[in-house]
Amino acid sequence: MSTTAKVVATACAVAVIVACALVVTVNRFNAAEIESLREGADARGQSYELEIHDPVFNTYSFRVTES
Repeated sequence: MSTTAKVVATACAVAVIVACALVVTVNRFNAAEIESLREGADARGQSYELEIHDPVFNTYSFRVTES
């Protein structure tokens, strides 16, 4: 394997690792934020709607509902 091929392979591997780490970080941050929102709403006795838009990134919509 040539030096150029090794550099390209290493760069691709690093890019994949960084991308995976970012996805995991965003997912965990959003999961913690969702839990905080839920706990706050429960503590106040509020009803809420939680819609998960993307389970990979854990993106969501959180709405307090009237009840």
